[in-house]
Amino acid sequence: MIYSIIICAGALLGFLILQKLLAPKDTRPPLPPGPWRRPIIGNLTDFPPKGTPEWLFWAKHHERYGPMSSLEVMGQTIIMINDAHLGVEIMHKKSALSQMIPDAPFAHLAGWGMSLATERNKQAWKTIRANMKQEIGTRRAISTFHPKMEIGIRRFLLRTLDNPDDLRFHIRKEANAFMMDVAYGYTIAPHGKDELYDLTQQSVRQFSHIFSPGEWSVNFFPILRYVPSWFPGASFQIKAAEYKRTIERMTMVPYLWIKDQVARGCSRPSILLRLLQKGHYESGSHQEQVLVWTNAEFVMGGSDTTVSAVSSFFVAMALYPEVQHQAREELDRVVGPTTLATFEHRSQLPFIDALVKEVFRWHPASPLGAPHITQEDQIWDGYLLPKGALLLPNIWTFTHDPSVYHDPMVFKPERFLEGQSSPPETDPMKFVFGFGRRICPGRFVTDEKLFLIACHAISCFLISPKDPGAPEPDWLPGVISQPGPFDLNVVPRSPAHEELIRSIETDHPWKNADATDISQFMARNQMI
Repeated sequence: MIYSIIICAGALLGFLILQKLLAPKDTRPPLPPGPWRRPIIGNLTDFPPKGTPEWLFWAKHHERYGPMSSLEVMGQTIIMINDAHLGVEIMHKKSALSQMIPDAPFAHLAGWGMSLATERNKQAWKTIRANMKQEIGTRRAISTFHPKMEIGIRRFLLRTLDNPDDLRFHIRKEANAFMMDVAYGYTIAPHGKDELYDLTQQSVRQFSHIFSPGEWSVNFFPILRYVPSWFPGASFQIKAAEYKRTIERMTMVPYLWIKDQVARGCSRPSILLRLLQKGHYESGSHQEQVLVWTNAEFVMGGSDTTVSAVSSFFVAMALYPEVQHQAREELDRVVGPTTLATFEHRSQLPFIDALVKEVFRWHPASPLGAPHITQEDQIWDGYLLPKGALLLPNIWTFTHDPSVYHDPMVFKPERFLEGQSSPPETDPMKFVFGFGRRICPGRFVTDEKLFLIACHAISCFLISPKDPGAPEPDWLPGVISQPGPFDLNVVPRSPAHEELIRSIETDHPWKNADATDISQFMARNQMI
């Protein structure tokens, strides 16, 4: 990589010097404050070290520079938004002025060019967003999937009962099982190997690496995209090719599998089937790729945030037993001690509802929000946000600002209740899932699933740390962050609750899985 940087730096040096000499004097307001900019490279060396939680690193900007701060890398201005009020004003209320998607050369090389995070074709982006909003973008739309959610969550309880030490695995499997069923009509294997599930998990892991801020030299020096993989410092090309093979299989395998089912007359209801039946899609066409990526976004976008939120919930219950006890008391009183809550109970369970909000606030699934690009010069609080600047909201600082949230490091659901906090503190749903037209379209899936998992887990299990003296876990760096290793005891409250959990086996027996069928299909079509 160092050779590539030297070549690009040399080429840019002359250009930047010439630009500086010829540029007219800038009479606009100053940029927000920030660290000193070095010649040519600007703040290239001021990014977080590898392995550092990015949101904690950038939170120092809030302490040093205030609500907004700025950096510059090779001529690209970056504005850190460190304040929730400013974030809502700039990126939500004025979202039309900053809805552009940043260029991400490495993501395009890695085959993710049609992801909602990178797609710059406005019509394609709008089509994917519109499809997702229609299917899962409102609470009314999500309500059609409530029966599937309830069955899947009860199966999650059963897996956890039988093997509590694999709780994280069960969380991931439940989240993906639901999204793959809804998107593809696909039933994952309850036990054993499942090629499509494994492929989806691999894609989600690669997503975090692909979009990790500051990770790829080609994102700072876009000309490097043309450097061949054998050139010194161009190892990113090899990694991009590897990731591209993964995402092409992850997106195309279920699509072609469903088309094969339609041809054989054995297709099942799914979002992809409904969209497929609405139009004609030529093989290899752009329209086909839009359709394929719509469903990939359903599966990946709806599962990774859910995994993060549910994992954080279990950690919170172990660390704050008094909160767990208060939530259980509300469930026993309103629903009954051996009855499982449903979505219809939510309005009667204010403490559980507040608990869900507190999970989102305590550790947002995406601590650094999606970046936006300004479409024109803007002035805020006497500072310039120039056209073309990258806006990066630090959601973690929003949710841990002591001027907004009392004792922000403490897990306190009561902060959102009437009469407990006067007035209730700001609902984090206003910003933890993004802003404006780039708000997460799967946010209601995560919210409603977390609500029901919280109800069922608290009703049926006692959750505690295996080591009562263990410190709070660190949260892992990444676009979607999850708690680090933290061993929990998850045991049934009583024999009656164990029997309640096991009743799923008779109420809703396991369906035949599609793992064997998909493996055979992939083998026939040389997709393995």
